[in-house]
Amino acid sequence: MRKVKGKLFTLMNECSFKYWRDQLVKKLVRIATDHPRAVILIILILTVVFGFFATRVTMTTDLKEFFPQDDHRVITYEQVEVDFGAAEYIMLALEAEDLFHPATIRSIDLITRDLEEIEGVATVRSLTSVDEIKGTEWGLEISPLVSELPTTPEAGGELREKVLADELYSGAIVSKDTKVGLIIIEVQPDADSVALAGLITQRIKDYSIPERLYLTGTPVLNNLLASSMQKDLKKLFPVVLFIIALILFLHFRDFKGVALPFATVFISLIWTLGLMGLLGKKLSPLNAVMPIILVSLGNAYGIYLLNRFGEELSRGKKRREAVVSALIAVGPAIIMAGAAPGG
Repeated sequence: MRKVKGKLFTLMNECSFKYWRDQLVKKLVRIATDHPRAVILIILILTVVFGFFATRVTMTTDLKEFFPQDDHRVITYEQVEVDFGAAEYIMLALEAEDLFHPATIRSIDLITRDLEEIEGVATVRSLTSVDEIKGTEWGLEISPLVSELPTTPEAGGELREKVLADELYSGAIVSKDTKVGLIIIEVQPDADSVALAGLITQRIKDYSIPERLYLTGTPVLNNLLASSMQKDLKKLFPVVLFIIALILFLHFRDFKGVALPFATVFISLIWTLGLMGLLGKKLSPLNAVMPIILVSLGNAYGIYLLNRFGEELSRGKKRREAVVSALIAVGPAIIMAGAAPGG
């Protein structure tokens, strides 16, 4: 008896939900068909508003952006950065035939001073900017490793012997074969390391020096990842649009069969990106394919609706009646499918 009552109760709930769902859909359909111009105007206004905020959406590869900002682990990580310094570094390697040639040392000093002026850079350590720590009878003495830039090959040779004799620098900021020098750029904790890496990448391209430069570090790789994602989207998105448009045209043999699904998809895409911009959310490697997914799924819903509309017309109904019948018939299913996780 309890099982029977339970099944009846479940059935009543399902019927009640279906009834109110259908009533809501019918009401929305009536509003749309009775006041089409007002509905279209409202949609256009909202699209313009969301389109404005969509322009503010940026792309990030920062792992912290993948987690809630009030998560205790994120808060702890940020506090550690404040207390103990930035956790991210950008490495710039300079390769030359002789790192201790006076002209090469001048290039290192020029790059070091130039990078120190960039906003977001905390410190820059290189052969010409690090300190030398020496023990004396009075304690520790700290002074610049290179107090004066060498101007002759002899002075460069003396500096070479001095640096190679100290394990603190030999094999660290200067390779043991004296052909590569390292410039270490520390990023400020509150700076956008990815944007800074992009700025430094462009900056070093402007240096007119004979030495070869190589840039690396987590921010540099993240900047490369972000630019690669943008390039992939620019290449893939038009291809996806063309393929879907071709399939729609071959199926419906009508321009409207292509334009109507795409119109709803583009509106949905603008609204989604606009909402992200309004809430301060960013595109990441996890959701960068979202525009392509929205286009694919959104067009599928449009196909369902247009097919049902065609069926209603084939039954002899007028266009207005066919629209209402199609929306009532497949509208709830489309809404439920679109609202479900993963579409």
